[in-house]
Amino acid sequence: MIDAAFPDAAGFADPDQIGSLLAPAMGLDPVAVAIAIAIMNVSYVPARELGVVYRFTPAGATGETIVRVDFARQGTAREMFERARLRAADPMRVALIARWCAVAWRLPEDDRLPALASLITPTAGAAALARALGSPVTDRGLSARVLGYVPRRRAVVRFDGAVSLIAKLGRMRDEGDCHRRQVELFRRPNRGFRLPRPLGYDPVLGFRVEEAVSGTSIEPLLQYAALDDLLRDAATAIVALHGTPPPPGLPRIGSGDLLAQIEDKTIGRLTTTLPGLAPRIMDLSARLRAREPSRDLAPDVRFMATFTPRICWLTTTGPSSSISTISRQAQRSVIWRFSPAA
Repeated sequence: MIDAAFPDAAGFADPDQIGSLLAPAMGLDPVAVAIAIAIMNVSYVPARELGVVYRFTPAGATGETIVRVDFARQGTAREMFERARLRAADPMRVALIARWCAVAWRLPEDDRLPALASLITPTAGAAALARALGSPVTDRGLSARVLGYVPRRRAVVRFDGAVSLIAKLGRMRDEGDCHRRQVELFRRPNRGFRLPRPLGYDPVLGFRVEEAVSGTSIEPLLQYAALDDLLRDAATAIVALHGTPPPPGLPRIGSGDLLAQIEDKTIGRLTTTLPGLAPRIMDLSARLRAREPSRDLAPDVRFMATFTPRICWLTTTGPSSSISTISRQAQRSVIWRFSPAA
């Protein structure tokens, strides 16, 4: 990795550096306990931003540690570290990784998602789930595992106990709106695609709850499964979603609005990351702008603009699954998961 803004970040994916620099700073001893290390996600804007989220899983243990690392510009890590400690609920969960010129936060430390600490604590988590579901939830045997995490924006937590549930934590208004729209969509007959059942929303912590659906995300399967089969079912579900009339009351979004979002959030990153393609990207943007229709977008596109769909590919052999056959050994289905649009 070569980026003059982050010259010390080249080793962020090096297991030796992760084990020798990051793990000890977070109170983990990779020598005493064998630890599996996984990178959950990377946020990178050339010359501006580099953030990495790691998952540490001790061998033979149930507990996991998730660590967020933000790389700083040369010479600014100490200042970033001091500011982070002042904002932290627990300053001991924040560490300076001087060799990387970076600052690390150990979950649940997140100044923009303070509710995450309560959500993943069994007693407080059970109480929050009870509020969202409108029925008692016991903390006996309840476990929580963070499945997805975008620092300072959202987290997905799976609860297992008497029942299995998925909690999605984010900005309160967004999660509440998304829950209500998903309920409306879920109740529609003959919608042509599957959704996890929405179960409730907690306005206190700002998270929504849906049924847990076992399976595997589509990305790891792309290198093994037949791509045509994967895309065929995904495309069928996309068509069904686009053909679904929008719920009433949604704001109208014109093609000019969508183009403005693309120009603001996407084109700059593409041209910076892939400078060789910059002329073609800018030409495509100009041609899209020139062909922009004067009328607003069709209702189905307005509905799609309200959600960011996450396609998950599920494999199961359960007898209760109403899904199509992928082979003699397994079955499959495309399940749509919705998150508030960015």
